[in-house]
Formats: sequence, structure tokens, C-alpha cells
Amino acid sequence: MIIVDNPEIIKPYSSKLEGLGFVRDGSTGKIEKGYWTTNMIAVAKDTKHPITVYSHLYSFSEEGFISENEETYKGLHHVRNFLNEKKATFVMDCGYENVQMMKKISDRMIILLFG
Repeated sequence: MIIVDNPEIIKPYSSKLEGLGFVRDGSTGKIEKGYWTTNMIAVAKDTKHPITVYSHLYSFSEEGFISENEETYKGLHHVRNFLNEKKATFVMDCGYENVQMMKKISDRMIILLFG
């Protein structure tokens, strides 16, 4: 099982960090200084231990930033290579439920699951 999430990291007291942007704090709903992350964690079948297979910190203010969806696609590509021929079930929250994302994930899932 691969758990996919894009949580935020809040840095309210920072002012000079590279690429520091603004994010919505999921705990308070306030807009704060910080970064987004894309994380994909595998849960081992036998031990049930979490294993980080992809983690990437990014900011909307970075040069070359395309979109949050693109950051997720990069992670899916990395995990596909990590899994090689192995099968996995991907668990995602409602933040991934839009037509463009579902189409891309569906395309990737065929590659991920069936090589």
C-alpha cells in the first residue's frame, strides 16, 4: 500500500529561507509562510512499518515551479521506478479528486500496476 499526501510545513517566524512561500495551514485555516511537500509512504505487507519512498519539499514561488499536480506526477514516476514490477494499492485523500489528476493517475496506475 502506498499512502500519498501533500501536507504543508509552516515556517511563521522565518523570513530568509530559500523559496519561502505561503501555504494554508491545515490546522488553523490561516495563510502562513511555509512550503508544501509531496510524500509517498509504503506500508510493508509483513511488518506494517511505514517506509518513505518519496518526499519532496517545494514552493509555489520557486523558479520553474509548474503546479502541485506536477509535483505529484513526479512522485508517482519515482514510485513507479521504485516498485519496478511489484503491484501496489495507492491511497489518496479527496485533494486528488479532479478530472485532470484522475486521468493522469489512471494512466500512471496502469504503468504502475501492470508494467
